[in-house]
Amino acid sequence: MAAVASLLLTAAGGAAFGQAGPSAAEIGAVFSGLEAGETAKLSAGNPVLRVSDRAKNLALAGDAGQAADIKGRFAKLGPNYFGEFLYVRRFDPSLLEKLRTYLADPRHFIGIPYYSQRNKATYSLFDRMDVKETKSQGDLAIVLVSQHMEPFDDYEATYSLRRIDGGLVFTFVNDEPIVYNYRHFKAAGPGGMAWSLYAFEKDGWFWMYGAGGVRAFDLFGAFRDRLEDSFLGRIEAFFTSAMKAAGN
Repeated sequence: MAAVASLLLTAAGGAAFGQAGPSAAEIGAVFSGLEAGETAKLSAGNPVLRVSDRAKNLALAGDAGQAADIKGRFAKLGPNYFGEFLYVRRFDPSLLEKLRTYLADPRHFIGIPYYSQRNKATYSLFDRMDVKETKSQGDLAIVLVSQHMEPFDDYEATYSLRRIDGGLVFTFVNDEPIVYNYRHFKAAGPGGMAWSLYAFEKDGWFWMYGAGGVRAFDLFGAFRDRLEDSFLGRIEAFFTSAMKAAGN
């Protein structure tokens, strides 16, 4: 089994409001397999990022409904770079609506600050986002884009957002290869990078689960440090931005 590293993120959460968080039992019913320290961080209102080199034993509890869909999606992807973002705070109906508004237009993602541990510098997660087409059917909205994130070439991608009872589900996938713009090195093929965000109300709490993975070619490990910093840093940056957009 791949080792899982857990990081406490510095973004302010429910603790900033002086609210007691959910109990360990309540957290365990939604997020499974957590260490005691991770549970304590969540209960204190802090988000937790878990990183691994494979999508195995995801922290989202259950094997039905949205949990089954997300687990199946990443099992099929088979990423060698993978991260999970966990967060919970007291529920307010405005949280879901603000999050839905933010996720509905990918142009909101331009300028999300992404910190590179490798370079010790902050960059924009995306610096360009051109909407090519939008589609909607009932509770499902799909946006096709051409986007740019350094140091890669432009590539097309698909975002989807679906309302569900008591929550929402958001996904992202690249439709074209992700290529380093200065070496013409293909880091991931079409469909090789995917994100999922599942946010919902349960027992008076607002739960947010994010997962992001990349099935990347890293020249048999030669580029692993560079790609790990690039891809996992972006996963953290995106889900942190979504948490803040909801009202934190």
